[in-house]
Amino acid sequence: MKIILLSLLLTICAFPLKLSANDVYVVVMQKQEQKKQRGWSLADWMVTKNKMKAMDMWLALNSSANLFEFYIGGHQSNYDLNNIKISTKEPKIAYGGELGAYVSILGIELEYDKSNEKYDLRSGMVALRIFGTAYQGTNLTIGFGNKTFDVENDNEYNNQFVQGKLAINLFSFLGVQGIYKNYLSKKSNDIELSGYKNIYGAYLDIYFLRLYGNLFNEKLNYSNSLVYTSQKRNGYTLGAQIFF
Repeated sequence: MKIILLSLLLTICAFPLKLSANDVYVVVMQKQEQKKQRGWSLADWMVTKNKMKAMDMWLALNSSANLFEFYIGGHQSNYDLNNIKISTKEPKIAYGGELGAYVSILGIELEYDKSNEKYDLRSGMVALRIFGTAYQGTNLTIGFGNKTFDVENDNEYNNQFVQGKLAINLFSFLGVQGIYKNYLSKKSNDIELSGYKNIYGAYLDIYFLRLYGNLFNEKLNYSNSLVYTSQKRNGYTLGAQIFF
């Protein structure tokens, strides 16, 4: 009987000691983890240094060269109008101008075109430069805007569009660029208009003056409940811009 009581007493005494040992182990391990997280080693320093170097390089490549950047320009486009439904191709010419203003990486771009095809084209876009230090230089820019296509003695079409632009300076004075516009589908007087435009070309920078030449192809789709037709425009644009 005495042996049984003694065994029970030892068990009761050992149980809290076991719990206490577990608690101590947990606390000790937590402290070790905290030391590991907050500690310092040469390997950690090298990793941090490389990360900071990469961040500094990114900032150097993408910090705006100037807080404000403006440009104004004009252009002439020569192109063939192809009405797919009736298989005709007509040479056309258009004159236009462009205006842009950037504050750091945010900008507004405006454009106007008038063609002997008897239409006026007006567009405005809010742009965000996600790579590059300036519009006049290597940059990757995305934008969202609105295009008004006003056809004489016909309809006025208003379409929102998204745009992506990549410009790469091959040298400090010479570069290439590509632009893609996607016109979002919208109805005007029961006619739905959608389409896209591809632009690609090169530019030459002479101080504040830029001379450029682009090839382009554009497709516009018109449809309603009864009819579907398309127009294609293929040609080139020559223009100049002044930066200040």
